[in-house]
Amino acid sequence: MGFGFISAAELALLYANNGLAGIEKYTAPHRMTHLAIDEVGREPLISKHFGTDLNVIQLILQLRYEHRWEVKTHLTSNLNPDKEFHIYGDFVVDRIKEMFNVIEIKGKSRR
Repeated sequence: MGFGFISAAELALLYANNGLAGIEKYTAPHRMTHLAIDEVGREPLISKHFGTDLNVIQLILQLRYEHRWEVKTHLTSNLNPDKEFHIYGDFVVDRIKEMFNVIEIKGKSRR
């Protein structure tokens, strides 16, 4: 049982280039698979597709929350979930506490 791996920036770019069709496999219930999203918080907060603004990560997290028992979602981020995830809205902040176990890795940067 594997999972897909994609960066938050790449998801934003998929939406900018292809609209909702570009992120459908991450949001449509019949197409969702287990997913890991890398570097959440480093993507452009708002992506535009032909003038339509969208906070892509916010939408993906909202829709995946509805199916959290069928598919797993993993995130990596340098954001503090208690302080900085407000950029995705209060709804997502509340759901993050339900969807994820936060594992803080301290120490020297491994970049």
